[in-house]
Amino acid sequence: MLTGMVALVLGMLVCVTAGAVVLGYVAREARRDSREFWTPEGEQLISDAVRRGDELRHRGDALRERVGVLTHRSKEHDNS
Repeated sequence: MLTGMVALVLGMLVCVTAGAVVLGYVAREARRDSREFWTPEGEQLISDAVRRGDELRHRGDALRERVGVLTHRSKEHDNS
């Protein structure tokens, strides 16, 4: 059973590595030919994803601060 899992994980790593190599090759060739790799729609999708990621990071930071304040208050209440 364990050897099957190891083979599965190694197979997945080989597939991901092969995909990364192909993507890198295509991107390098596109740059060499002075072509853009991403279409305008693709660039828009990427910038939207980055923006959403930044928004989520800020919301997560704010949530962490609120939970920390509430947790700190709860500990103070339990100690008194």
